[in-house]
Amino acid sequence: MYKYINTLSIYLALQIFVGTLAFSQINQTAAEIAKATSGDNAKLLYRHDKTTGIIFHSNGWGINHRRGKHLTGSKKKQFEFEYVSMRNPKETKTGIVGSGKPKSIVFGKINSVGIFRTGIGVQKIIYGKENKNSVEVRYSLYGGGSLSFLKPIYLEISYPNASSTDNEIILLEKYDPAKHTNLNIVGKAPWGRGFSEVNIHPGVYGKFGLSFEFGSYDDVLRILETGVVVDYYPKPVEIMAFNPTSPYFFSFYINMLVGRKWF
Repeated sequence: MYKYINTLSIYLALQIFVGTLAFSQINQTAAEIAKATSGDNAKLLYRHDKTTGIIFHSNGWGINHRRGKHLTGSKKKQFEFEYVSMRNPKETKTGIVGSGKPKSIVFGKINSVGIFRTGIGVQKIIYGKENKNSVEVRYSLYGGGSLSFLKPIYLEISYPNASSTDNEIILLEKYDPAKHTNLNIVGKAPWGRGFSEVNIHPGVYGKFGLSFEFGSYDDVLRILETGVVVDYYPKPVEIMAFNPTSPYFFSFYINMLVGRKWF
Protein backbone atom coordinates (compact mmCIF):
# COMPACT_ATOMS: atom_id res chain seq x y z
CA MET A 1 0.00 0.00 0.00
CA TYR A 2 2.75 2.42 0.98
CA LYS A 3 4.61 1.45 -2.21
CA TYR A 4 1.67 2.63 -4.39
CA ILE A 5 1.24 5.83 -2.32
CA ASN A 6 4.94 6.70 -2.75
CA THR A 7 4.80 6.01 -6.50
CA LEU A 8 1.67 8.15 -6.85
CA SER A 9 3.29 10.97 -4.86
CA ILE A 10 6.39 10.94 -7.06
CA TYR A 11 4.22 10.92 -10.23
CA LEU A 12 2.12 13.87 -9.00
CA ALA A 13 5.24 15.80 -8.03
CA LEU A 14 6.71 15.28 -11.53
CA GLN A 15 3.47 16.39 -13.17
CA ILE A 16 3.38 19.55 -11.06
CA PHE A 17 7.03 20.27 -11.91
CA VAL A 18 6.55 19.73 -15.67
CA GLY A 19 3.34 21.79 -15.65
CA THR A 20 5.02 24.65 -13.81
CA LEU A 21 7.97 24.58 -16.24
CA ALA A 22 5.66 24.55 -19.29
CA PHE A 23 3.56 27.41 -17.90
CA SER A 24 6.72 29.42 -17.26
CA GLN A 25 7.93 28.74 -20.82
CA ILE A 26 4.58 29.82 -22.31
CA ASN A 27 4.69 33.06 -20.31
CA GLN A 28 8.27 33.69 -21.42
CA THR A 29 7.42 33.05 -25.13
CA ALA A 30 4.35 35.29 -24.93
CA ALA A 31 6.46 38.03 -23.37
CA GLU A 32 9.05 37.73 -26.17
CA ILE A 33 6.35 37.91 -28.87
CA ALA A 34 4.75 40.91 -27.20
CA LYS A 35 8.11 42.63 -27.01
CA ALA A 36 8.96 41.83 -30.66
CA THR A 37 5.65 43.10 -31.99
CA SER A 38 5.42 46.32 -30.01
CA GLY A 39 7.06 49.69 -30.53
CA ASP A 40 8.54 51.29 -33.59
CA ASN A 41 11.03 48.49 -34.28
CA ALA A 42 8.46 45.69 -34.42
CA LYS A 43 9.44 42.85 -36.76
CA LEU A 44 6.94 40.37 -38.15
CA LEU A 45 7.82 37.40 -40.31
CA TYR A 46 5.48 37.35 -43.30
CA ARG A 47 5.69 33.87 -44.75
CA HIS A 48 4.25 34.61 -48.22
CA ASP A 49 4.67 37.34 -50.82
CA LYS A 50 4.03 38.12 -54.47
CA THR A 51 5.49 40.77 -56.75
CA THR A 52 5.06 42.06 -60.30
CA GLY A 53 7.73 44.00 -62.09
CA ILE A 54 9.00 45.61 -65.28
CA ILE A 55 12.37 44.41 -66.59
CA PHE A 56 14.78 46.45 -68.67
CA HIS A 57 17.72 44.43 -69.94
CA SER A 58 20.62 44.93 -72.30
CA ASN A 59 18.74 43.31 -75.20
CA GLY A 60 15.13 44.39 -74.63
CA TRP A 61 12.49 44.65 -71.93
CA GLY A 62 9.62 42.66 -70.42
CA ILE A 63 7.44 41.83 -67.42
CA ASN A 64 7.95 39.56 -64.42
CA HIS A 65 5.78 37.91 -61.73
CA ARG A 66 6.95 36.05 -58.62
CA ARG A 67 5.46 34.13 -55.69
CA GLY A 68 7.60 33.55 -52.62
CA LYS A 69 7.54 31.60 -49.36
CA HIS A 70 9.98 31.87 -46.46
CA LEU A 71 11.85 28.69 -45.59
CA THR A 72 13.61 30.38 -42.66
CA GLY A 73 13.77 33.93 -41.36
CA SER A 74 16.49 34.80 -43.89
CA LYS A 75 15.91 32.35 -46.74
CA LYS A 76 13.05 32.36 -49.21
CA LYS A 77 11.94 30.08 -52.05
CA GLN A 78 10.43 31.74 -55.11
CA PHE A 79 8.66 30.80 -58.33
CA GLU A 80 8.91 33.23 -61.24
CA PHE A 81 7.31 33.75 -64.64
CA GLU A 82 8.52 36.34 -67.09
CA TYR A 83 8.32 37.36 -70.71
CA VAL A 84 10.99 39.51 -72.37
CA SER A 85 11.78 40.70 -75.85
CA MET A 86 15.21 39.77 -77.20
CA ARG A 87 17.16 41.69 -79.80
CA ASN A 88 20.59 41.21 -81.34
CA PRO A 89 23.20 43.78 -80.23
CA LYS A 90 24.09 44.31 -83.90
CA GLU A 91 20.61 45.63 -84.75
CA THR A 92 20.60 49.14 -86.22
CA LYS A 93 17.78 50.95 -87.97
CA THR A 94 18.30 51.93 -91.59
CA GLY A 95 16.32 54.70 -93.27
CA ILE A 96 14.48 53.84 -96.48
CA VAL A 97 12.82 56.30 -98.85
CA GLY A 98 9.78 54.44 -100.14
CA SER A 99 6.72 55.53 -102.05
CA GLY A 100 5.72 57.98 -99.35
CA LYS A 101 7.28 59.42 -96.25
CA PRO A 102 10.70 58.04 -95.21
CA LYS A 103 10.59 54.79 -93.19
CA SER A 104 13.15 52.80 -91.24
CA ILE A 105 13.80 49.06 -90.79
CA VAL A 106 16.41 46.87 -89.14
CA PHE A 107 18.14 45.64 -92.28
CA GLY A 108 19.08 41.97 -92.10
CA LYS A 109 16.68 41.05 -89.29
CA ILE A 110 15.04 37.68 -89.97
CA ASN A 111 12.97 37.10 -86.81
CA SER A 112 11.45 39.04 -83.95
CA VAL A 113 12.14 37.07 -80.77
CA GLY A 114 10.41 36.92 -77.41
CA ILE A 115 11.37 34.64 -74.51
CA PHE A 116 9.08 33.16 -71.86
CA ARG A 117 10.87 31.90 -68.74
CA THR A 118 9.50 29.94 -65.80
CA GLY A 119 11.70 28.78 -62.95
CA ILE A 120 12.38 28.36 -59.27
CA GLY A 121 14.92 30.15 -57.12
CA VAL A 122 16.12 31.06 -53.68
CA GLN A 123 16.74 34.42 -52.06
CA LYS A 124 18.89 34.96 -49.01
CA ILE A 125 19.32 38.09 -46.91
CA ILE A 126 22.77 39.66 -46.88
CA TYR A 127 21.83 42.71 -44.84
CA GLY A 128 18.47 42.92 -43.06
CA LYS A 129 16.37 45.95 -42.25
CA GLU A 130 17.29 47.55 -38.95
CA ASN A 131 14.25 49.81 -39.08
CA LYS A 132 11.47 50.80 -41.46
CA ASN A 133 13.58 53.44 -43.20
CA SER A 134 16.56 51.19 -43.97
CA VAL A 135 17.19 48.96 -46.99
CA GLU A 136 17.27 45.16 -47.03
CA VAL A 137 19.81 43.57 -49.38
CA ARG A 138 19.45 40.05 -50.77
CA TYR A 139 21.12 37.85 -53.35
CA SER A 140 19.12 35.44 -55.49
CA LEU A 141 19.69 32.46 -57.76
CA TYR A 142 17.11 31.24 -60.29
CA GLY A 143 16.97 28.52 -62.90
CA GLY A 144 14.42 26.81 -65.07
CA GLY A 145 13.04 26.36 -68.56
CA SER A 146 12.55 28.92 -71.30
CA LEU A 147 10.76 29.07 -74.63
CA SER A 148 11.83 31.39 -77.42
CA PHE A 149 9.15 32.50 -79.88
CA LEU A 150 10.46 33.42 -83.35
CA LYS A 151 8.11 35.47 -85.51
CA PRO A 152 9.41 35.90 -89.09
CA ILE A 153 9.88 39.42 -90.37
CA TYR A 154 7.66 40.51 -93.25
CA LEU A 155 8.52 43.53 -95.40
CA GLU A 156 6.91 45.68 -98.07
CA ILE A 157 8.69 44.85 -101.33
CA SER A 158 8.47 46.98 -104.47
CA TYR A 159 8.26 45.44 -107.96
CA PRO A 160 7.94 47.10 -111.39
CA ASN A 161 4.35 47.10 -112.63
CA ALA A 162 4.21 46.89 -116.44
CA SER A 163 0.48 46.17 -116.66
CA SER A 164 -0.71 49.39 -115.05
CA THR A 165 -0.14 53.10 -115.15
CA ASP A 166 1.40 52.80 -111.68
CA ASN A 167 5.17 52.58 -111.72
CA GLU A 168 5.33 49.87 -109.06
CA ILE A 169 3.40 47.25 -107.13
CA ILE A 170 4.05 46.62 -103.45
CA LEU A 171 3.79 43.10 -102.00
CA LEU A 172 4.16 41.82 -98.44
CA GLU A 173 6.83 39.12 -98.33
CA LYS A 174 8.82 37.27 -95.71
CA TYR A 175 12.30 38.72 -95.60
CA ASP A 176 14.78 36.73 -97.69
CA PRO A 177 18.35 38.08 -97.61
CA ALA A 178 19.08 36.34 -100.93
CA LYS A 179 16.51 38.36 -102.90
CA HIS A 180 15.58 41.42 -100.83
CA THR A 181 17.96 44.38 -100.74
CA ASN A 182 17.76 48.02 -99.79
CA LEU A 183 16.93 48.68 -103.47
CA ASN A 184 13.52 46.97 -103.39
CA ILE A 185 12.55 47.12 -99.70
CA VAL A 186 9.98 49.85 -99.13
CA GLY A 187 9.23 49.37 -95.42
CA LYS A 188 7.93 47.07 -92.72
CA ALA A 189 4.77 45.02 -93.04
CA PRO A 190 2.02 45.43 -90.40
CA TRP A 191 3.21 44.22 -86.98
CA GLY A 192 0.79 41.28 -86.80
CA ARG A 193 1.96 39.72 -90.06
CA GLY A 194 3.80 36.43 -89.45
CA PHE A 195 2.09 35.30 -86.22
CA SER A 196 0.71 32.21 -87.95
CA GLU A 197 4.30 31.12 -88.67
CA VAL A 198 5.79 31.48 -85.18
CA ASN A 199 8.45 28.88 -84.33
CA ILE A 200 9.15 27.80 -80.74
CA HIS A 201 12.58 26.72 -79.48
CA PRO A 202 12.85 25.21 -75.96
CA GLY A 203 15.83 25.98 -73.75
CA VAL A 204 17.01 26.64 -70.20
CA TYR A 205 18.11 29.71 -68.27
CA GLY A 206 20.01 30.74 -65.15
CA LYS A 207 19.94 34.03 -63.28
CA PHE A 208 21.90 35.74 -60.52
CA GLY A 209 20.66 38.96 -58.95
CA LEU A 210 21.07 41.43 -56.11
CA SER A 211 17.87 43.01 -54.79
CA PHE A 212 17.28 46.06 -52.62
CA GLU A 213 14.00 46.25 -50.71
CA PHE A 214 12.90 49.62 -49.38
CA GLY A 215 9.72 51.20 -48.07
CA SER A 216 8.10 52.21 -44.79
CA TYR A 217 5.32 49.58 -44.67
CA ASP A 218 6.08 46.04 -43.50
CA ASP A 219 3.48 44.37 -45.73
CA VAL A 220 4.23 46.35 -48.90
CA LEU A 221 7.14 45.46 -51.19
CA ARG A 222 9.14 47.91 -53.28
CA ILE A 223 12.20 46.26 -54.78
CA LEU A 224 14.96 47.23 -57.19
CA GLU A 225 16.90 44.24 -58.52
CA THR A 226 19.88 44.03 -60.83
CA GLY A 227 21.77 41.05 -62.18
CA VAL A 228 22.65 38.85 -65.14
CA VAL A 229 20.69 36.20 -67.08
CA VAL A 230 22.02 33.45 -69.36
CA ASP A 231 19.72 31.61 -71.79
CA TYR A 232 20.84 28.47 -73.62
CA TYR A 233 19.11 26.89 -76.64
CA PRO A 234 20.28 23.59 -78.16
CA LYS A 235 18.84 24.84 -81.47
CA PRO A 236 20.29 28.34 -82.01
CA VAL A 237 17.83 31.21 -82.19
CA GLU A 238 18.42 33.19 -85.40
CA ILE A 239 17.69 36.92 -85.30
CA MET A 240 20.03 38.46 -87.90
CA ALA A 241 20.91 37.09 -91.33
CA PHE A 242 24.46 38.38 -91.48
CA ASN A 243 25.58 37.58 -87.96
CA PRO A 244 26.95 34.32 -86.50
CA THR A 245 24.25 32.63 -84.40
CA SER A 246 25.11 31.58 -80.85
CA PRO A 247 23.12 29.17 -78.65
CA TYR A 248 23.59 31.59 -75.73
CA PHE A 249 22.02 34.92 -74.80
CA PHE A 250 23.71 36.99 -72.08
CA SER A 251 21.76 39.90 -70.62
CA PHE A 252 22.28 42.39 -67.80
CA TYR A 253 18.99 43.49 -66.30
CA ILE A 254 17.25 45.89 -63.93
CA ASN A 255 13.93 44.75 -62.47
CA MET A 256 11.57 47.16 -60.67
CA LEU A 257 9.01 45.24 -58.59
CA VAL A 258 6.06 46.07 -56.38
CA GLY A 259 3.96 43.68 -54.31
CA ARG A 260 2.74 42.66 -50.89
CA LYS A 261 3.36 40.19 -48.05
CA TRP A 262 0.99 38.15 -45.93
CA PHE A 263 1.08 35.50 -43.23
